[in-house]
Amino acid sequence: MTRVTAILAGLAVILSAGASHADILDCVGVTWTKEGTIQDVQLGIDILPYDRVKLTNQVVVTGLMFDGFFVQEVQPIGTAFSGVFVYTGGAPTSWAVGDLVEVIGEAYDYYGLTEIRIYNNLGCAKIVGSASVPAPVPLTTCDLNDSTNTEAEKWEGVLVSIDSVRVTRTNDGTNRWWQVEEIDSDANCAANDSLWIGKKSYAPYAVPDSLDTLCTIVGHGDFAWYVYRIQPRGNNDIIYCGLPPAPETRYAYPIDDTHLAVEFDRALDRASAENANNYYITGFDIDILSSAMMADSFGVVLTTSDMSFFRDTLTARTLTVQNVANSDGVPMTSPNTEQFIPGVKSVAFMRTVADSASLAGRPVCIGAVATAAPTESYLNRHMFIQDRTGFGYGLDCYVGNVPDMGTYGIERGDSVLISGLAGPYFGNLQMGSIIDTVLIAAKKVGVIAPVTVSLATALTEPYEGKLVRIEGLKVFSDSIGWGEFSLWQGGADTISVDDIFEPGIKPFHPGMNGLYDPQVGDSVQYVQGLLNYDYGRRKINPRDIDDICSSRLTDVEGGVPGYANQLLANRPNPFNPTTTIEFSIERTGRVDLKVYDTAGREVRTLKSGTAAAGPHSVLWDGTSNSGEPVASGVYFYSLKASEFSSTKKMVLIR
Repeated sequence: MTRVTAILAGLAVILSAGASHADILDCVGVTWTKEGTIQDVQLGIDILPYDRVKLTNQVVVTGLMFDGFFVQEVQPIGTAFSGVFVYTGGAPTSWAVGDLVEVIGEAYDYYGLTEIRIYNNLGCAKIVGSASVPAPVPLTTCDLNDSTNTEAEKWEGVLVSIDSVRVTRTNDGTNRWWQVEEIDSDANCAANDSLWIGKKSYAPYAVPDSLDTLCTIVGHGDFAWYVYRIQPRGNNDIIYCGLPPAPETRYAYPIDDTHLAVEFDRALDRASAENANNYYITGFDIDILSSAMMADSFGVVLTTSDMSFFRDTLTARTLTVQNVANSDGVPMTSPNTEQFIPGVKSVAFMRTVADSASLAGRPVCIGAVATAAPTESYLNRHMFIQDRTGFGYGLDCYVGNVPDMGTYGIERGDSVLISGLAGPYFGNLQMGSIIDTVLIAAKKVGVIAPVTVSLATALTEPYEGKLVRIEGLKVFSDSIGWGEFSLWQGGADTISVDDIFEPGIKPFHPGMNGLYDPQVGDSVQYVQGLLNYDYGRRKINPRDIDDICSSRLTDVEGGVPGYANQLLANRPNPFNPTTTIEFSIERTGRVDLKVYDTAGREVRTLKSGTAAAGPHSVLWDGTSNSGEPVASGVYFYSLKASEFSSTKKMVLIR
């Protein structure tokens, strides 16, 4: 996973394989039922699964993973049961190794792995300072390699190290794990001395080749698929007995019609990485004009001749890379090749021309208009796009592994480019393995309105991914599993109403607001949303409560029909110096809307007091409570209303 900043004028580019989420830095008002140490949580001392617990000892962030981070007690250092995994549900981009944090969350046992869950309003983590990361505890593979090893369980979540190992396997078949064995292992351990190494670190790292000898591996004790493992945090945790290997390419992909990104498995030497002569494309119908190294040094962006000529073809090209060296000066010993499909494609082209055989793992770039923003979906995992012209074909883009996706301000009606691996996902054509997301500078092109269709038409293949409206419905079943319900117009056809968008309609996920409790026979004047195919059923995905009009959405206890407790993404974002924050509340009551910095300190109170039910809009001018302009950077705005709370991120650029 890499991040590119300021590569192309007017473009914000994110490159990643990690999951995104809304980091929660404000613990004000978060309650808990138990207090205890990490050891209390690990051993279940007066703390049971689903208890909301506050960690009492000081803990420091020791490693970032794609779905959370590890914390360890500052004192005593390196003791058994002193570490635990904090599950955030996405890339933990607001935290860093060495942050001293206050953690409140739900104790949970995830298939044998003890963790604290703070995602989706289950808790919070607030940065309160910094501290030294405890030194790794030296162990052997024998200490960690068995599913019933009581010694291994002691080190779950703790930073550990193993010396003198040989790589025996580079892939477990799922590309999630690789394996090592100890050199000159103890005789008592020799029969069972291999150990799996994980690959869920937030930072990418290069897996060594088979039979490579490593002086040391550092990582966190972990438990997955019923076996104890180690999770390194990046390339620096895999220490060779000499210079590290030469870089190898991971993939290449177009990010528009004149730029191609290339990612490597380790940091690069700038001079060789930016030498355009080290790259060429077979066929020589696309020229490499220049090369610029990415901000994180793990890749380059190549400026190319115009690739728009290839928009209507799926013919792949092969990029050859040679002579590029790693940051230690070790050059590639042989050329690497990566295939990609040039030219920005339309969704119509992908749905009517492309097939799974022609795509076959080759990265492609698609341009269209957003009909549902990532911030509208559960944990920022989905974005729907649709062609503005022609029939208006639509596509579901899974962006759950793009870090910090929710902070880049993508809204309905924005023109976007998506690069990744498009293909069928259990019968649903999806941009399923996102590599890169690019937001065009001239972003707003106009919101696409839903097209009104019959239920029978909505269930047909061409409408998959498209924004539609279906009228004259009744609730057929009020519970078909996972919080869904179904609608019908009479006859045999029904359609499921899914809940992937937040706040959702009768959501299954804990912590989300159930805004509509359907009952069999309810009249539904209309439902609108994105059509999808999931778990063998055609579904419609309303984006918010306004996408459904039902006889059961009535005024209750002073509430306003159709309004929900909701905090929207600020606009614009990034901004300079003003931005608008919109929210709605279900019923009249007290609200507090405040801005915080990344350390959790209050910067500005935007609203505090009684507010009427319905929508509200507040302008922040980038100043503090004292009236002074605040510095450029990341800020958080938090809304609290009755039992509802929500926090989102914004970026001020002066």
